[in-house]
Amino acid sequence: MIKIETHAHSIGSSWCAKTDNDALLSRYIEYGYDVVVITNHLHKVDFYRYNGETDKEKLDTYFSIIDQIKKDGKKKGILVLEGAEIDCIIPNGIVEFTVYGLPRRVFYEHNPLFNLTQKELFELAEKHGAFMYQTHPYRNGVLERGNAKYLHGAESFNGHFHHENNNHLAKAFCLENGLIKLSGTDFHAPDQIPTGGILTDRKLENEIDLVSLCFSNDFTLFEDHETYRRTRAEYLREIEKCK
Repeated sequence: MIKIETHAHSIGSSWCAKTDNDALLSRYIEYGYDVVVITNHLHKVDFYRYNGETDKEKLDTYFSIIDQIKKDGKKKGILVLEGAEIDCIIPNGIVEFTVYGLPRRVFYEHNPLFNLTQKELFELAEKHGAFMYQTHPYRNGVLERGNAKYLHGAESFNGHFHHENNNHLAKAFCLENGLIKLSGTDFHAPDQIPTGGILTDRKLENEIDLVSLCFSNDFTLFEDHETYRRTRAEYLREIEKCK
């Protein structure tokens, strides 16, 4: 059985990611994962912090960070694949969507992608055979879901303990709209325990295999609700002490 993390952020590309590559990969090896999908943020806040004067140079920096953790993963014997968590414009705000399998040249042709609407990003995903889903659709502070018509799936379990993700509502959103359910840790911090992912008998070698797996729905969700609830409770107690 192959264990896959679908949602993790590496340091340098996502401003909120605090774990260096060695520590991130070692944590996933420790918890029995075979594959980690790095879904670094492509948000306006992050993008304009990247090294480079032009948008192209900033995007070069974004991909160089992913290339480095791919190399580091190969050395450590764990497969690292790439996706992108992209801010998109919807009628009443901005929502985060993750895309797997969108060719890098498309990122450059439509740089920066966060200027697109959800519909426009979905049309690009459809054109290029990519898989697009909404991350943490009911996280506190997320005021609106994306249009299910322009989604292949949604994250029915998000294990980031810094947030109340209302995963029961996310699961219902998937069921009501016939969306493929995904589970991910949303890994950022060195003290995080991986709590999400998917399990499959299918071997993955690249992003094409990942996209094929997602569309096939030939996997089981890994959702560690107990650890998510426990670590979130501990986090909230620490916050209270600081007040």
